[in-house]
Amino acid sequence: MRSISVATALLSSLAARAVNAATVSVSGAAEGFAAGVTGGGDATPVYPADIEELKTYLTSDEPQVVVLDKTFNFLGSEGTKTETGCAPYTTAAGCQQAIDATGTWCSSDVPSVEVTYDVAATEGIELGSNKTIIGVEDKGVIIGKGFRMTNGASNIIIQNIMITDLNPQYVWGGDALTFSGADLIWVDHVTTQYLGRQHYVFGQTPSHRITLSNNDINGNTNYSAGCDTYHYWTIELVGTDDQITFKNNYVHHTAGRSPALSGSTLFHAVNSVCKWLPIQMTFETAFKASRWFIDLEQSLMLKCEGEDNNGHAIEGDTNGQGLFEGCVFKDVKQTVVDDFKGHLFSVGSTSATRNYCKLYLGRNCVENTITNSSAFSKDDTSFFSNFTGLTVASAAAPATIQDTVPSSAGFGKLN
Repeated sequence: MRSISVATALLSSLAARAVNAATVSVSGAAEGFAAGVTGGGDATPVYPADIEELKTYLTSDEPQVVVLDKTFNFLGSEGTKTETGCAPYTTAAGCQQAIDATGTWCSSDVPSVEVTYDVAATEGIELGSNKTIIGVEDKGVIIGKGFRMTNGASNIIIQNIMITDLNPQYVWGGDALTFSGADLIWVDHVTTQYLGRQHYVFGQTPSHRITLSNNDINGNTNYSAGCDTYHYWTIELVGTDDQITFKNNYVHHTAGRSPALSGSTLFHAVNSVCKWLPIQMTFETAFKASRWFIDLEQSLMLKCEGEDNNGHAIEGDTNGQGLFEGCVFKDVKQTVVDDFKGHLFSVGSTSATRNYCKLYLGRNCVENTITNSSAFSKDDTSFFSNFTGLTVASAAAPATIQDTVPSSAGFGKLN
């Protein structure tokens, strides 16, 4: 009798999986630059049983629809490492310490400390092309590992997952999603949190036709550069001619790089909500962070003007190009750093700017809503011709999305 019961249970489980395989599908379609992405297409869905199967599916050369119906915990899977790092923001409670990732990042004028970190979290999984990665309801959680889309990876959909716990106590502890030399990628309804470094990072090799939509970029953390629970390392864009649509995303509890718009990135932010609460950072901490980042990564970080720095949203250098429309900036102390060196357009209401939007986007631009935040009045249209030939996302009035985006963005919230 027991063997019959076991067999029956097994058959029931297999039948349930078969039903799921027939019904699992991507919700909606990519808007903006990644329009037309198909991912794994109509490949038979696979359900990885453990982290080894997951890595095998994600790195394969075959089209795959990879369904995540459980938590995949990579912590400890590649061991831990203990070495000498540094304490750039003091050793006080809540301050991030740093892994000396390059061998020279920790300078001699700051305290050395012993750091022990999880190795798996420091390097993401290299995704193969033609992949759909989709979470089931609120079960697709990846702990201790991010994803990398580099060296020609293309046609990838990532939807409804969470990436969390990448050595949050350490700078250089891990990036959630890395792009460099990628094409046609759609990241949708993804939550990223508790990271050592960036939520999204784009390297210098061009990444084209990228759409980031409906994502929850959660900066709330127990360890930060400001020692204050606000994550600094958020969205780093240093690519050459990158093309990124950023729609319906919720960015909150961060202290900067939201985004850091550098390189020659074309960044179209639409109907996204950026919200911060006032934070405090000492001049000394801000100065150290700014000096190190400029020296080591050739991009602007914190701007130090006085004793307190209450956080900022947009920063960057060189030739970054950002069009922001229909967005909500709420409680942002400094919307744009004063010495931003790139090109920004934040949708004015003059006839000239309206005409530029119509000419290059095929429609009028939508104005932003700025609430309890510094002014955001930028009217540089010199880069608008770079939208030629690209699919442009639609834009709604910010009043219609200021509440719905925070409540619907991220993992576990697909309609």
